[in-house]
Formats: sequence, structure tokens, C-alpha cells
Amino acid sequence: MHTRLVMKRHWQMYLMMLVPMAFILVFNYMPMSGLVIAFKNYSFTKGIWGSRWVGLKHFDKLINSYMFPRLMSNTFLLSIFTIAVCFPIPIVFAVLINECRRVRYRKFVQMVSYAPHFMTTVVIVSILNQLFNYYHGVVNVGIQAFGGTAVDFLGHAGAFRPM
Repeated sequence: MHTRLVMKRHWQMYLMMLVPMAFILVFNYMPMSGLVIAFKNYSFTKGIWGSRWVGLKHFDKLINSYMFPRLMSNTFLLSIFTIAVCFPIPIVFAVLINECRRVRYRKFVQMVSYAPHFMTTVVIVSILNQLFNYYHGVVNVGIQAFGGTAVDFLGHAGAFRPM
């Protein structure tokens, strides 16, 4: 009886809770229903729920693949690189920007440094191509202007991780 009385007294609060709860349901929990694809032999024509259930078959195939050790090592190396480099650098960069006395320069640097976060992957890859292209990339044109020979950054497998 007490719970019903509290709910009746504070019905506006419960009504306000419906919007965030609906948001969480739609954007956090409903997409998880697609995770079932990993356990099915997915067919586009049959859809998620019409496809045949295969259990852990796909996971078994992944783990027993000859490429699995290489995939795991790449994943771990990229994760360690991300933690080691991509975590402290933004903090140091923010402190350095904060120490800048010129407000207009500080705002410009902030805008230029935050811009890539709002660009799509296609745009970023196009920029990388324009910078590191073997024939007409800005970096190779600069190297050749100083008397060096062009370097095939995009064709060299070892250059993938740093880029």
C-alpha cells in the first residue's frame, strides 16, 4: 500500500523517467539483439530470426584459424599503442594549449585539433592519401624537394600501425 501511495504522490517524476528509460532501451539494449548473429548462419534473405542456429561454430572457426595468433597479436599491439600513446598525449596537449597566452591562437589550435573527430573515415583516409601518396603526396614532394627519394608509405606494411 505504501509503494502505491508514493507512486501516486510522485507521478510526475515517474513520467519524467520514461524518456531516459526509453532512450536507454532503444539505443543500448535493442541493438544487443543483433548479437545473436554471431551464433547463427546468417542469411540476408531469411533475416536474423529466420537464419539457422549454429552455436559456437563461428567462434571455433576463428580460434582454430591459422591467422588467429597474428590477429590477436595485432589487436593487443594496437590496444597497447592506443593506451600508451593516445591516452597521455591529449592530456599533455590540453595542458600545453591551456598555457598559451594568445586566446585567438589557442582557439585556432583547438579547432584544428578537434576537427578530425567530426570527420568521417573516408575523409581522413583521403587526407592520408593526399599526404603520403608515392607520386604526388605532400610528404614525398617535400622529400624530393630536399634531394631525397620518394618513400612508398602507403605500400609499406610496416607503416600501417603508426599511420
